Amino acid sequence: MDKLSIKSSLEKLLAQQGIKDYEIHIMGSDSQECDIFQSDVKSFSSSTSLDLCLKVLVDGRFGTANTQDFSMGGLEELARKAVDNAKSLETEAEDTVLEAGVYQACSNPVYPALASEQLRAKALEIQKSAYDADPRVIDGTETEALSVRYDIFMSNSKGVSLQGNTCLEGAFLSAVAKDGDDVQTAYCFRSGQLSELRDFDAVEKAVSCFGAVVPASGVYDIVFDTSCMRDFLSTFASVFYAKNAQLGLSLMAGKEGQAVSSQAVTLMDDPFEATSTIKISFDAEGCPTRTKAVIEDGVLKTLLYNSQTARKAKTQSTGNASGHMGPVGTTHYSFFIKPSSISKDDLLAKLGNGIYVSYMKGFHAGADASTGDFSIESLGFEVKDGKLGSSLKSFTVSGNFYEMLMKVEAVDDRLEFGIPSVFTRVGSPDLLVRGLSVAGK
Repeated sequence: MDKLSIKSSLEKLLAQQGIKDYEIHIMGSDSQECDIFQSDVKSFSSSTSLDLCLKVLVDGRFGTANTQDFSMGGLEELARKAVDNAKSLETEAEDTVLEAGVYQACSNPVYPALASEQLRAKALEIQKSAYDADPRVIDGTETEALSVRYDIFMSNSKGVSLQGNTCLEGAFLSAVAKDGDDVQTAYCFRSGQLSELRDFDAVEKAVSCFGAVVPASGVYDIVFDTSCMRDFLSTFASVFYAKNAQLGLSLMAGKEGQAVSSQAVTLMDDPFEATSTIKISFDAEGCPTRTKAVIEDGVLKTLLYNSQTARKAKTQSTGNASGHMGPVGTTHYSFFIKPSSISKDDLLAKLGNGIYVSYMKGFHAGADASTGDFSIESLGFEVKDGKLGSSLKSFTVSGNFYEMLMKVEAVDDRLEFGIPSVFTRVGSPDLLVRGLSVAGK
């Protein structure tokens, strides 16, 4: 059954049951993934799904239910469960079905569909290129290639009818290299049309770390690599969600219109970012999405609102509702620190002496989004007179995210994005931050 047929059957059923206020969300996905270990296919998966979420408004509360059974019996059961869910909720009655808005036109690239053999061949090609790049590359090196397509259809009882789709192809290379007893691992991710992807630099990163030493403990000026800053933004993105501010889980509460970072920082949330293949013109409530500066030249311009948190704050939704397949939450889109016009070399020259942090791990355990505190195991390079020097290992960078934003002196022009997830991704250039604590030897 196609989406419009599902919508039509469900609307007739809801009318018969006297349900007047509702939302219908239908999400389809088609994905392929191939993992390579050594020179063989470690695993291959292919899946296609179609999921339906019904939200019904009962006494000011949305009840939700999901199904993959599109028979009339399945739809009747879906409606019953959604009503029962709404009646069981004890939250404050504040939900509403939104009217249609003005939606910005957008489109994502449509790559030619990949046959499974093509996906395997590309993954094997990337894996072979890693082994060919340096004789010190050893087993443990792995490649994952993927092709994922999502489409979302949404309609509601106020006449809203919207559809969007995303297309993601990419590959992830984790390279392991050994020189004597020194073993180093590095990774990289590239996205775009899979057949055109080149320049996987994981091997180059891994071998550059041979001979690393532990730096002395102290307070250092640091340049964070784009990948590290993406990890920071992914970890702390939720502090910019209005819901968390209203719950007392973010120190950004009450700071709109105030300086929360140095003037070097402009933080964007852009559902239409030019290089994105996951653009979307509406959120999970049917509200139009829009490009916005969350922080502009250091000033917090807005938190990210859905309609519920906007009503509580007596403001307008920013179009950042999540929850097509469940209860409403908050999300971001292409969420990134705006780059400048200076090069990485110029940024290192501005740093002078300090540390270039190229890799960080353990954010899940070493960072607290509510307080902003972090203590993260890191790798990197010594910087002397603006030039990269010896590699560094086994040190921990500690600080507070809110305070770190105030210490950002400059950013460069090297904006890169990480691995997307349906409609979200995070990006950053390299950042120069003054005066952070480093624990080494």
